[in-house]
Amino acid sequence: MSNTKTIPSTNPFANYERDQATRRHFPGELMKFNKGDYVAGKDSVLLPSGSQLVAVMNTLTRGWQRWENNELTDARLGFYVEGFKPPRRSELGDHDKSRWETGKDGKPRDPWSYINALAMVSPETMKTYTFITGTSGGIRAIDDLADDHGAAPPGKYPLISLEADSYLHSDRTIGRVKVPLFRVVGQVDAAPYDLATAKARGERAPTTEALPTRYPAESLTYMKAPEPPPILDNPDGDRDFAPLDDSIPF
Repeated sequence: MSNTKTIPSTNPFANYERDQATRRHFPGELMKFNKGDYVAGKDSVLLPSGSQLVAVMNTLTRGWQRWENNELTDARLGFYVEGFKPPRRSELGDHDKSRWETGKDGKPRDPWSYINALAMVSPETMKTYTFITGTSGGIRAIDDLADDHGAAPPGKYPLISLEADSYLHSDRTIGRVKVPLFRVVGQVDAAPYDLATAKARGERAPTTEALPTRYPAESLTYMKAPEPPPILDNPDGDRDFAPLDDSIPF
């Protein structure tokens, strides 16, 4: 995933390498919000509440991933700043629920998961993470961050504090549910963090023709799935990129 502009081409293979990176390669360690905590990497290392990271807004990615036998088999992902519009779930196939895998709860599990992903970089160590979410609470947190960034000066990224919020679930037996909250505490120059994410992907430094660092003036409903995505409870908890359910009581 590069922050440079894609050169239009009539050659269908011209962007093959880029498309492969978009499908498979999120920069740095994967980060999730799990039961009120931010954890990163295969060992689920805890990032303490209040940790500050720079949200690299040009990397905001949305779309679908397909899983089978706990393996990522397909993806339809793209950058928001490049105008990518995720397909509708109805356009992805796999409609026969009798052919879906069965989760540990005994119910058929949709092989397609709708996600948002956003790279974040530590301003102290320049270590890169990618926050991935498929829950309504996680997508709403990114939505709010994008809304705030829409008024930011060009060439700046938000410095955020990793925090948590909660709401009372409509099912009173679940109680209150924790959701991620990215509180903006400042603004920083974007260039060093574009470079950090490029390095984390093993790419060359971005060119001077970087994509804009603020969003087009349009409704932020772009952050929502084109149609309501399936309810994702991830009962098995065994997919590297799988979203975690908001509805985890504490």
